[in-house]
Amino acid sequence: MAPKKAVLVVPEPPKKRIAPNGVRLPDPIAEGELLTDSALKTWRLGRSIGLGGFGEIYLASDEINKAVREDAKYVIKVERHSNGPLFVEKNFYIRTAQMDMINEWVARREMKALGMPYYLGAGSHHYEGEKYRFLVLPRFGIDIEKVFIRHGRKFHVKTAFTLASYILDALEYIHCHEYIHADIKGSNLLLGLDTQAPVYLLDYGLATRYRYRDGRHKEYRHDERRAHDGTLEFTSRDAHIGVHSRRGDLEILGYNLVQWLCGRLPWEGNTDPEEVKASKTQAMRNIPSFLSGCFKPSQPPAALHNYLQYVTHLGFETQPDYKYCKRLFREGIRESGFQDDGKLSFYSHAKITGSRKRKPIYEPENKGVCVKKKCVRPTREPCVMKNLNRMTRNAANTLPMLRSKNEFNWALVLAGDPEKMLKKSFRANNQPNSLPVHKSESPDRGEFPDCDLLDNPTPAMLLVRSRMKDRTRDSIPSSGKRSKSESSRCPSPLEPQYYTPAMEEILQRRETRDMGARAARVSRRNSARAALISSAHAKKLLAPSH
Repeated sequence: MAPKKAVLVVPEPPKKRIAPNGVRLPDPIAEGELLTDSALKTWRLGRSIGLGGFGEIYLASDEINKAVREDAKYVIKVERHSNGPLFVEKNFYIRTAQMDMINEWVARREMKALGMPYYLGAGSHHYEGEKYRFLVLPRFGIDIEKVFIRHGRKFHVKTAFTLASYILDALEYIHCHEYIHADIKGSNLLLGLDTQAPVYLLDYGLATRYRYRDGRHKEYRHDERRAHDGTLEFTSRDAHIGVHSRRGDLEILGYNLVQWLCGRLPWEGNTDPEEVKASKTQAMRNIPSFLSGCFKPSQPPAALHNYLQYVTHLGFETQPDYKYCKRLFREGIRESGFQDDGKLSFYSHAKITGSRKRKPIYEPENKGVCVKKKCVRPTREPCVMKNLNRMTRNAANTLPMLRSKNEFNWALVLAGDPEKMLKKSFRANNQPNSLPVHKSESPDRGEFPDCDLLDNPTPAMLLVRSRMKDRTRDSIPSSGKRSKSESSRCPSPLEPQYYTPAMEEILQRRETRDMGARAARVSRRNSARAALISSAHAKKLLAPSH
């Protein structure tokens, strides 16, 4: 019997791996492979930990002589070199996500942490005849999509709004560096580890600049090549027509919030992009109806309603108010009766104690409310008005002391004849060779020695004193000697140099009135004289001539 011929078994080539989006994934790379980045730093590849829409993710270490451990601090994202998303992502990280840039942003804004991954390295690598592109990033925890599924596809309101606040921080950083994300979803949100931020926003394969190099905002122009970019169920209305904007990122976040809070979106499962676009357009035109249908029979959170309303009113080139949006989410947490402590929790949530919950701003129509009336009982006290500010003998005087603390005595003032003392003091002080009537250490008391009331003069008294000085100085001749008639004349208390401002005003009015009366008398006298002359002249003309 002839021996059997050996059968040559040829191993089948590995099947090509295709992602759900139809893109061919790279072939697996063996553990321990060494990759050198563009900065000539070498990294050691560990086991594969996940597949994405365009590539594969491996554990990695910078200790190339040791096997990569399970608690490795780094990961390497690998894609076929012909794919474009990792090239876009690498350029985004190099331009906007350097470690010093992120640290400066956090320090300037006094933040505890920012959910923004930083760039570690990138390069190209050949393996078994295939060329690959890779990107080195820090390692993070599990993604939010897996946590969402574990919790029965529904998050607590505190969890959802706290997540949204941290995502807004990352979006503000991206937008300030003139980029948009365009693909915000649970699988691109990873929890932080240990001292890292609570949640990180990753996957910048669709990141796009919304400004030109010269700073001008890109136009609102339809682009069929980029229409419907992103994940269909979360894509914004702008992205459905190929236009990417900052308001589009906020709209995508809004759709994620609706899914996290109510479980699903109305257009989930629909694979027709145009129908999904029409559903979103209708939903954002009537937000109350959209939310009522999603949360039925429950009541939607007022903060979510107000956030979506804000997004719909944003202009295409308008910079979003991130602080206002985060304030809406914080108020939504408190309105639900929970503490706004910034902690991202999935199981137990701290409740507000010792205070009442705030009433939501948004409420459904036709809701009956039972209001308990308070019973007001009459009191036995009579209805008598009380003047609590009434001063009595026993009441303490709390009014401030505005003048001198010396006691005021009208009898002494009147007995001393202050008008006479004032004139006497000025006559004595203004004579060149005369001695002062009374010596005093105080300058004010030296001018008016006999009057204690001038210790604290009023503004009117100071004005009178100043005018008296000026007029007395002007009235003294240059030789210093007064004329006989002037020295012998007794000054009248009504002389102008002793007038107060009020007296001067009254005398001026009197003088004006007298001048008017005098002019009227002169006018009447002249009129009468003219009439007499005219009458005499007429009689002379009528007299018969002899």
